[in-house]
Amino acid sequence: MGARWPTVSVLLVGAGTMGRVHGEAWARMQERGRGIRVVGVVDPDINGSRLAADLNVSHWASWEDAPLGDVDVVDVASPTPTHGEYVEAAAAAGKAVLCEKPLALTVDAAETMAAAVSRAGVRLAVGHVVRFFPAYRRAHDLVMSGDIGPVAVARLYRGGAFPRGHRDWYQDRAQSGGPLVDLSLHDFDFLLWTFGAPATVFAQEIDLPGPSPLMYAAATVRFESGLLAEVVGSWAGTRFGTRFELVGTDGLLAHDSFRDETLMLSRRQGVDRPRNVVVPSAGPVDNPWDLELTDIVDALVQDRPFEASVPEAIAAIRLATEARQSAASGRVVTCGAPQ
Repeated sequence: MGARWPTVSVLLVGAGTMGRVHGEAWARMQERGRGIRVVGVVDPDINGSRLAADLNVSHWASWEDAPLGDVDVVDVASPTPTHGEYVEAAAAAGKAVLCEKPLALTVDAAETMAAAVSRAGVRLAVGHVVRFFPAYRRAHDLVMSGDIGPVAVARLYRGGAFPRGHRDWYQDRAQSGGPLVDLSLHDFDFLLWTFGAPATVFAQEIDLPGPSPLMYAAATVRFESGLLAEVVGSWAGTRFGTRFELVGTDGLLAHDSFRDETLMLSRRQGVDRPRNVVVPSAGPVDNPWDLELTDIVDALVQDRPFEASVPEAIAAIRLATEARQSAASGRVVTCGAPQ
């Protein structure tokens, strides 16, 4: 887990699903003697006081009430539409910021946040945690090393039951962006991180509103390398899970969390290596959010780049936005073209 840091004080903003995930990860790090101190939780909802009580820290109903004097890092894990106001307020106060993905719902909003952080001279990390899931990281490393040859086809799925948030904000695409932004953004980031620039995207979405709403989206992305990727984001399932297949000229990498958390490597006939082997994850298995937050604090203390940069986070938002534009128009969208 690395050397012990000097004490780093964290203010957590948001106590919904991701706020609790982050809060519990910070608490585990503190228990391990990593020099973390959670100052308190900011959230106007009853969940804020509950999470603060569970973490044995202070609770404030509004940002204005929270003392910032000894805060080193503001962790913004509130609903997506509020990210901008909290990131910009934290930057103006001179605090380093961690913002849960997506950084914003649009490229313009994300670039405004990035500019505010740059003017303030503080650092901004974005929570693209899939880079810290062992199967995804190991697959990325194997592709980058050329272990399965050039990859021609990628198929990725991420989905589960419809998420419940404060006042059902996920159901409102104007607030959540729907599955393409809130869910498939993880897979878009993985693809961009691993395969480079996209060329075109075509997407379709379906919504079935009601007491138990269903949302489903499918996007086909052609990359400049020639890779064809199929990305499915689903809030129409019953339990959360992920799958991917990366098809290369020399083999195939497959992961299915519904079966297990391993990564399977299948070699093609004629390739002088074992076929159908389990590829161990790189390094010790740990909670991905623990790994992510540890890496972010390490980067702050060591003054080194974050695993996911702000431009990379914006690139993922751009691709998700272009997919939404395609779904709305029914047409193929050229990536990076003026809209």
